[in-house]
Amino acid sequence: MAELIPDHDHVSRLLFEPSMRVDLNLIWPLIFQFPSNQGQVESVIWRAKTPQIGTVHSLGCAKQSSDRNKGKHRSTYFGAITGNVGEIRALKSAGASFTVVHVPSEGKEHAHVGFSPGATKGERNALKVLLGSKFGPVATHTCPMEDQQSLA
Repeated sequence: MAELIPDHDHVSRLLFEPSMRVDLNLIWPLIFQFPSNQGQVESVIWRAKTPQIGTVHSLGCAKQSSDRNKGKHRSTYFGAITGNVGEIRALKSAGASFTVVHVPSEGKEHAHVGFSPGATKGERNALKVLLGSKFGPVATHTCPMEDQQSLA
């Protein structure tokens, strides 16, 4: 069952290039897409369960390795951005807002950012634009070479 994450906690979003960054500039509309085939949620890492940024980076490198094993050779983890849960939930568009919940069935640190029930398409689009303002700078990382050998 999904557990509500306290407002004082933080979540991090793993970042992959080239889909989320070009020439060191983040492509905000591609960082948080909220695909309908995934229930209009985005995966994030609950930092209370994974407090060290090094562990967050390890999860990013593991995802990079998994993607490459599936033939996605251009999926390169380059870091993470972190935001405060309360600030994310405080974003509003008309009556809609974001939800942030723990989803332990996908991993002890796994969480979802989603839309409040009944959010219209226009409200969801407005919220997506605002979301980037609640995340800090990129904590950059380069995965160890053994994770990058499949590039050759």
